[in-house]
This record gives sequence, C-alpha cells and structure tokens, in this order.
Amino acid sequence: MQLNGDSGIKITINYRTLGSVVNITPVTYQVDFTVANSLAQTLGFGSVILSQGYNISPNIVKVLTVNSTIVNCNIVGNSYL
Repeated sequence: MQLNGDSGIKITINYRTLGSVVNITPVTYQVDFTVANSLAQTLGFGSVILSQGYNISPNIVKVLTVNSTIVNCNIVGNSYL
C-alpha cells in the first residue's frame, strides 16, 4: 500500500461541535480506544475501535487537562531482529 508520505490517519477539529474528527483512509487501519489510558477521552470519544472513514467524536475534546502525550504505534508485524 502506497500512501505517498501520508500516514493514512488524520486528526482534525470539528469547530461546530468542538469535537474531533479522525479520518482513516486505508481499509485495514483501525484506531483502538479501548485500551487503558488512551486518547479517547481527550479526543471526545468513548471506549471504541474506529475503522476506515470519517469518525466524528460524540463529545467535546478535553485538551486543556493534558500535559504530555505518548503515542504507541504498532505498524510492523511478523518482523524479527
């Protein structure tokens, strides 16, 4: 799959609702907000797994309570060192 330098996941703000939008382009990509201490509450989502498409958060974002963020990405499977 070639994304031309794009990660395939774009997070933006919905100014009308003060929520967030997670747009996932590739069919095989998902964002798992069911894990403990995820960004779900910060981005206005509950405990869900987001799939391909335009995912709009049902709640407003809570970015004022965040001091730092650690992002864990699992983009490699079946690799060996």
